[in-house]
Formats: sequence, structure tokens, C-alpha cells
Amino acid sequence: MARQPVACERPRTGPQEPGKIGTMEGAAAMKALTIHQPYAALIACKAKRIEWRTWAAPRNVIGERIAIHASVRVPPMRLLEQLRGDTAYLMAVLGMDAMACDPQRLAMAREVLRAMMDGWAQVNPAVADTMWPIPRGCVVATARVDAAIGARDILPNDPAASPGKWGWPLADIKPVAPCVPVRGLQRLWQLPPSIETQVLVGEEPDYDIKDWKNGGGC
Repeated sequence: MARQPVACERPRTGPQEPGKIGTMEGAAAMKALTIHQPYAALIACKAKRIEWRTWAAPRNVIGERIAIHASVRVPPMRLLEQLRGDTAYLMAVLGMDAMACDPQRLAMAREVLRAMMDGWAQVNPAVADTMWPIPRGCVVATARVDAAIGARDILPNDPAASPGKWGWPLADIKPVAPCVPVRGLQRLWQLPPSIETQVLVGEEPDYDIKDWKNGGGC
């Protein structure tokens, strides 16, 4: 598969607030974070290299690798259309500003969004919860959490970057193919040992959109 790794710089850290870590019976060392689609896929393709939260990354995960888990929620078509059609909004989601725009990342993000919109057209929305072809309810990537930074420090000119929002810069993102089904939890949670093993075996150096088209990634 034709793949091009994308480098990620380590951002400046800021003050942190404690985050809560959920638990799961038979926990392993690797933590996981459940993220709605399309954001989980945008991280897996390395277009989105920051995760936005209302709470700071806990100190004990900064510098550690976590699993990126896609929730089971089907994103509304209007959200996909807004992200694909509004460049400024998409750039903010991806953690870019006008001074640091990356056309390659923008193009990959739009390709992923188009694949999701095509997926909507292929299924009956009434049964989309079970038939939607983009991965949901599974681990789609792993990444290293580099810091906990206030949103205003990342996007100082973006009015949506409220003082209460935190950025989690993600580095060394590795897609997982095939993605690994597992039930997610709120906040940070721990992967069962058997799931962690599958995730580590499935790590890939980069992402190929063909892996997830027509449900091929899971």
C-alpha cells in the first residue's frame, strides 16, 4: 500500500488538570480513549493530530502510547458535510491555523470524509447503526500523547478555542489494520490483555483509505 508517514513536532506543555481513568476487568498497561467518528478515522489517517477534550490529559499518560477507539455512534450526515465543506472549521478540528496549513493533511481528511459520506449513500439510514461501513466500536489506531495544552495556546485566533478546552497533541500515530472490536468506556480506560495483543500486532506504519472502504478495515 502506498503510504507516506507524517512527522509531528512535540508542542509546548501547559498547566494540567487531573483526568479520570476508568477501569476494566483484566486490565492491561495500554490505556484507550473512545472518540466519535469521523474524528477517530481522521486521527488514524494522521490528518488530525490533536484530540480536543474538556479535561486535560492526566500526567501518567503524557509520553505514553494509547489506543484510539472509535465509538459506535454514527455521525450525522450534516456533520460530515460541514467538515468537508467548511475549510476553516475542518482546520480547527485538525488543530491547524491559517499560518500552519498542511494541504496534504487537509486532502486526506476530505478523502476520509468523502468515504464516510459515500457509506451513508450505500445503506438505509434506518439500519445504519448496524450496516454503516466505516469502523465503529473498535480500536483503529494507537498514538503517543505528547502533552496537555490549553486550546487558546494552540489556536489563539480561534473563537471556538474556549479557556475550558484542552488539546491532547498526538504523535507517532499508527493505524491498526484490521481494527480490533472492543466495547469502549468513558474517559480513559484500559484494554484487556488479549485486545492489547491484537492491537499491537495490527499496528501499521501508515494509513490506506482502501482498508476501510466497504467495511474492509474490520
